[in-house]
Amino acid sequence: MISLPRYIILQADPLGYSSIIRNFVRMTREPLKLSSGLFWDIDPAFLDYKVNAGFVITRVLMRGTLADWESIKSYYGWDRIRKAALDARYLDKRTLAFCSAVFSESINNFRCYTFRQLIPEAWNY
Repeated sequence: MISLPRYIILQADPLGYSSIIRNFVRMTREPLKLSSGLFWDIDPAFLDYKVNAGFVITRVLMRGTLADWESIKSYYGWDRIRKAALDARYLDKRTLAFCSAVFSESINNFRCYTFRQLIPEAWNY
């Protein structure tokens, strides 16, 4: 097995080898170290961070700390977090506004916003 340093500074190359190496380094990283209170309803020992990436990302976006945010940014990458936020079925209003600002996306592009419009609330405070 090839051993690469944990953090690699890559220059842009026309063949795209930098993205291959970046993905290889991302796949061989150690598991995420997240706050223990994030997953109070499930057993974290049985949580697969690759299979359940959408669940982990949305949970960190809504209830995580800044350290958790930095951890998922380094583990999943910016594009994967953006895709999970856009495809999330539910995000609270504060998280939706945060994701809209961070990813420079309109709120209308988020699935949770479209879904929320289909089910009107009785009293919207």
